[in-house]
Amino acid sequence: MKKLKAWMAEHKKFSVIALCLLLMFTCGSAMSAINVSHHRAETAKEQNAGNNTDTTTAAEKKTKEETGKVELTDAQKEIIKGYDSDTKELIDTLSSSVWSVSEGRYTLKFADDSYVETVNGTPTVHSYAISRVEKTSDGYGGSLYTIVFETDTGTHIVTYTDGSGAAVNSDSKTPGENTISTLTSSTMFAQKNTAYERAEAVANITVKGMNSEVTKLFGGDEKAVTTALSKWCAVHYPSVTEATWQKVVNLDYENGVITTDFKLNDTNSVSITCVYEQSTGEFSFEG
Repeated sequence: MKKLKAWMAEHKKFSVIALCLLLMFTCGSAMSAINVSHHRAETAKEQNAGNNTDTTTAAEKKTKEETGKVELTDAQKEIIKGYDSDTKELIDTLSSSVWSVSEGRYTLKFADDSYVETVNGTPTVHSYAISRVEKTSDGYGGSLYTIVFETDTGTHIVTYTDGSGAAVNSDSKTPGENTISTLTSSTMFAQKNTAYERAEAVANITVKGMNSEVTKLFGGDEKAVTTALSKWCAVHYPSVTEATWQKVVNLDYENGVITTDFKLNDTNSVSITCVYEQSTGEFSFEG
C-alpha cells in the first residue's frame, strides 16, 4: 500500500489524468444506458399506439356492422336536410321491416341514413340519401314509387310497390290477391331486377337439440341463446323458424371462447357458426 501511495505521489499528474478518463468513461456508459432505455421506451410507446389504432379500427368496424351506421358525404347530408314529410314517411316504411329474396339468403335492412345488405349471412353496410321520389298509381289501387338513392356506391334507381305487387308478375294477379310490398333495382342490390319482398321476421325462433352441458357453457341461460339467435336470424334469415344445435363444441379455455354450429330450417339447410365470449356474455354469428 505504501509503495502504491509512493508511486502515485511520484506520478501525480498521470494519476489525475487516469482518474479523469475513468470518470469520463463511467459517465459515457451511464448516458449510453439512459439513451438505450429511452429509445426502448419510445419504441414500445409507438408499438402500443399502433396496436391501439388497430384495436380502435376493429372496434369501429364492429360498431358500424352492429348499428348499421356509416359516414355520410357532405352531399348526402345536404340532401337529408331537405327531406320533406313524405320522404321521411317513406324511409320509416322502408325501415319497418326486413326485405328478403331467395328464402332469406339475400336481405335488406334500412335505417334512417344507411342500410345493411346481407348475402348468404355476410352483411355489408351502405350509406344513402334519397334525392328524388316519384309516386304513381300501380293500376290496382296501390302506389308505385320510383326512388333515386345516392349511396356510397353511386346513384341508383329503386322501384317500390306498397302492397299490390303489380310491378312484378302483374299479369298473374288480380286486385287484392296476395298483396305484398316489394323493392326492385337493376343496380343497387346484389339480386338485380329481382323483387325483394317485405319479410315479417319471426320474433323468437325455436332452438332445438341443446343439452344442459352446452347451456352451462353459454352461461346457463338457454333463453339468452334463443334471443341472440332470433335477433340475428331476423335480419339475415327472416323466414327461418327453427335452429338445431349440431352437438359439436370447440372450447378455447385460454381465451374463454365457445364455438359451435346450428343448422337452420330453410330449404338450403344453412349451417351457421355461433361464437360466445364467456367474459362478456356476448354472442356473434356467421354463416
